[in-house]
Amino acid sequence: MEQKNKYLRHGEKQYNLILSTAEKIFVEQGIEKVKLSDIVEECGIMRATFYRYFKNKEELLWHIMRTHTTDFFQKLEDKIGSNDCTTFDKFEKFINLLCEGFDCNPNSYIFIDLFKDTYLNATSHEDSELLMTIYEEDDYHTGDTVKFFLENFYDGSVKDVLDPKITAVSILYSSIIIVSTMAKQTATIPAKYQIQAGDLVRFSLNALLDSIRP
Repeated sequence: MEQKNKYLRHGEKQYNLILSTAEKIFVEQGIEKVKLSDIVEECGIMRATFYRYFKNKEELLWHIMRTHTTDFFQKLEDKIGSNDCTTFDKFEKFINLLCEGFDCNPNSYIFIDLFKDTYLNATSHEDSELLMTIYEEDDYHTGDTVKFFLENFYDGSVKDVLDPKITAVSILYSSIIIVSTMAKQTATIPAKYQIQAGDLVRFSLNALLDSIRP
């Protein structure tokens, strides 16, 4: 049993190594320019080891994206816990989590920006073969964040003139655009304006929150 657990831990370690290394290279070079040989060499593994976990580069990209989406939604659920949250609380916790992610790893938002067109095209159909292959049944799926925001929307914590779906989708997409744009300017913003990109992220996202306050 101990030997089996050791093997499983080693496999998980290799899987995570490939994910983190590949994401770093994709962010630095762009998705199209990166070859599997680049990833294998940077990881210090054999090509056969790569194929033990992923069929090809496309599947690898989806596994990276799945890690980001499922981890984010799990953290959001953890922040909310079993407590009753108002609609405004949900948006606020969502935005706070984006800010925390930006502080810890802004490059993750650069990757999401690089992959967003592929992701949005594929996830516009719930029966997408890729979704059914990569994502597990109880994973976070596309649209779950919007559904989460829409539950009991009119509870008095946001303006009652707001359209629920337009508000939820607008804040979701606007927030992602803000963090992914600023993630690419973490060096240039301070150099040009002597302020931190993270401060701009918080200011911009808080402005979105202010727009829905009663």
